Amino acid sequence: MSSKNTSLPETKPSQHEKIAIWTLIGLFFLLSALWLLAPISREEGFADTSRYPDVFRGLLTHGPSWWNPNYMLGQNLATAYVAGLSVGLLSLGVKLLGFLIGGMASFKMVVILFAAGSLVAMNALIRSMGGSRLIGIVGAGFYLLIPVMMVRGPVYEHFGQFMTFIFTPLLFRGIIAVAERRSPAEIVLLGVAAAGLALSYAKVAVILVPILALWAWAVLRDRSDWQSLIKAYVMSLGVAVLCGLVPLLPGAKEFANAAGFLFDPLDGWKSHYSFKTALSLIDPSNYLLTGLGPDFESDSAFFHMGIIPLILLSLGLALPGLAEWRKSKIGFWFLILNASWLIGLWFSAGPAGIFGGHLDLLKHAQQMPDTNIPIAWLSLVWLGWVAWLTARALFKERVAPALIATALFLALPIFHVAELLFPMFRDIRAPESFFSTTGFCCLAAATALVSGEIFIQLIPQGRRLTLAATALAVMLLQLFSMSQIYTSRLLPNEIWKDYSATCEFLKSAPIEGRVHPLSGRYFYLTLPQQAGRAVDTESSARHFQLKWVRHLEAAGNASGDSLRSYLNLAGVAYVLLDKTDPFSPKQMQDFFRSIYPVAFENNFFAVLANPGTLYPAFLAHDFVALPPESYAMAPAALQLTPQNLITVEMAGVDRNMPGFAGQAKGSNQIELLGQYQGKTGQPFARVPLVGNRMDDYQRMSYQLPPTVSGWLVVSEAYHPDWTVMIDGRPTEVHPAEAALLSTYVPPGSHEVTFQFKAPAWYSLCLGLGAISWIAALAALLYLPSKWAPAKWRQWWIGKN
Repeated sequence: MSSKNTSLPETKPSQHEKIAIWTLIGLFFLLSALWLLAPISREEGFADTSRYPDVFRGLLTHGPSWWNPNYMLGQNLATAYVAGLSVGLLSLGVKLLGFLIGGMASFKMVVILFAAGSLVAMNALIRSMGGSRLIGIVGAGFYLLIPVMMVRGPVYEHFGQFMTFIFTPLLFRGIIAVAERRSPAEIVLLGVAAAGLALSYAKVAVILVPILALWAWAVLRDRSDWQSLIKAYVMSLGVAVLCGLVPLLPGAKEFANAAGFLFDPLDGWKSHYSFKTALSLIDPSNYLLTGLGPDFESDSAFFHMGIIPLILLSLGLALPGLAEWRKSKIGFWFLILNASWLIGLWFSAGPAGIFGGHLDLLKHAQQMPDTNIPIAWLSLVWLGWVAWLTARALFKERVAPALIATALFLALPIFHVAELLFPMFRDIRAPESFFSTTGFCCLAAATALVSGEIFIQLIPQGRRLTLAATALAVMLLQLFSMSQIYTSRLLPNEIWKDYSATCEFLKSAPIEGRVHPLSGRYFYLTLPQQAGRAVDTESSARHFQLKWVRHLEAAGNASGDSLRSYLNLAGVAYVLLDKTDPFSPKQMQDFFRSIYPVAFENNFFAVLANPGTLYPAFLAHDFVALPPESYAMAPAALQLTPQNLITVEMAGVDRNMPGFAGQAKGSNQIELLGQYQGKTGQPFARVPLVGNRMDDYQRMSYQLPPTVSGWLVVSEAYHPDWTVMIDGRPTEVHPAEAALLSTYVPPGSHEVTFQFKAPAWYSLCLGLGAISWIAALAALLYLPSKWAPAKWRQWWIGKN
């Protein structure tokens, strides 16, 4: 049987196909069961999904809920929709299954369903390239067993990104299918795949661009009908825009207000989360990297390929007996897939590039056994050899362009070039994503295509099952050699009992206000749902925090006095100590214990009380005027807080205004009036909230005695979309203390009501996106069905 027969029509499954499918099903259920039965890890504290109950709650009670006060002093939820599809479906699944099997088990179950969908999608990609049914099953097996998928999900906090493993192969498949059939069904399906990928993990839409450029060349080359094909792709792009880009427009606008990685070590992250050495491709157990430290060891799992794919790809590229196959249609797609995962690896090498990463490895060579240094060089040579063979075949044996392409691949730090040229690349903190969410898909598909041809051409039929079983055993051995990655993150069951007890205490604790968590783990993100209290900070999605809030929080970390002032202003009533958290040093925990008294404690947690909190709002009389957007002066604002002076940003300064104490002098200094130098202003007076903050996220009301006046400062983040009414009359909202919501209340006022009003086009974009999805899915399900009129059905699937 030759390669040209691999796409012939098939009827009943052969014996080999039956064995392959049942083996794949067995492996899938085995790995799923191992994860379901395993204890919870530190990454499995729900992370982003903790916010989505707030989203659903808002949708059910007030329509689209754009403001959420429960995290980071408040944020516009438009930024959260960048992963809305994947995390939203994950949260919905947890909601539906949670009462049957428990929250964490249902969480894992939904991720397992995502994984199953990804295997089906990989099978569809391989079949679209001409692969047989058996090769499609084998490709799904490689997608499962090459460790990247199981590292990206169960080990790290990227559960929602499992949907990218579904939509990436569907996107690649759609590019081929539209070129071959150009039916309305394929055009819409391609657009939906692109939109689904963007809404699952918006960053992947950027990451895919270099690889999609290669695929566009592969499809358009040598085509005389390229104009009609481009027209079909433009129609798919229109579907993708309506279903994917339109719902993301509010988030794109809101990201201008986000801190991004303003105070974070972005350059350090880019270097850390990068591909550094080809040793990581062949060494899942990290044996060859032992002793090199976390920069080389901790995240190398994103690049594990394993020895079996390495052998198969090398043979497929180098064997003279497969030269004709490489020139065939399916062989061409094998080469495109190879080039695609190499491009993903090229970008994943980060600022240093592939050879730069290798030089960095050699700088640490004294920590390696001598035998590993030549292995490191051989692995680099192998990678360059694979790139050379791929480029030479794609350039039709022309040596010069193949040499240039190989040299650029090895020597040019393309990620660094891209971030200099394109603004959208500059906020990518983990270059490894280019490989682990896109290139990995192409690697699995390429390995599957060549494995079928090698087994057909080189392996006698009587030995195929034995060799396949041996290869499977080796891949499983390499997969399970990574067990330390999983077991080192597991948490004891007792921690959840203690956490539940802590939530119960916080639910009825006497002081109103937020919780300040000292933990690098994610379970505390469930506090708004389990304890009815917001958290003022977090470690999961801090890049979406409002930039003025980040300035205030960073200023609070400058000293003990600044910390006290920050926690009071932020409305923090309790500090949660995660006592066994490796990311919260004992010295830090002891420092907090020295400031605040213990209100509750068990084996794993301690809760410290802050009776000085100013939650939910306070009235201040004396103020310092700052120009608009002066949030960088947050350190000065915190220094004035103990003097009962607040800072208020305003366009014009009225020095005759009651309580005027001074104003900004230059960009970083404050000049106080003489009577306020060395003296304090009138004490702050806490003002209660009317009702419960959890009842309406978009609205806050405060009742004031008509005899008082001054600045009402709310312990919640300022945002330009907040409005305020005093006794039914609109007035101005001002940022106070660099980041908080405030307004001036004149004498005789009684009721102050803040209302969050996002622009109407935000809801319009969300509604249009939802309608587009409903229309696309309805067409995909109804038009090919027996219930649709025959003419519609024929037009839809492209039959005459």
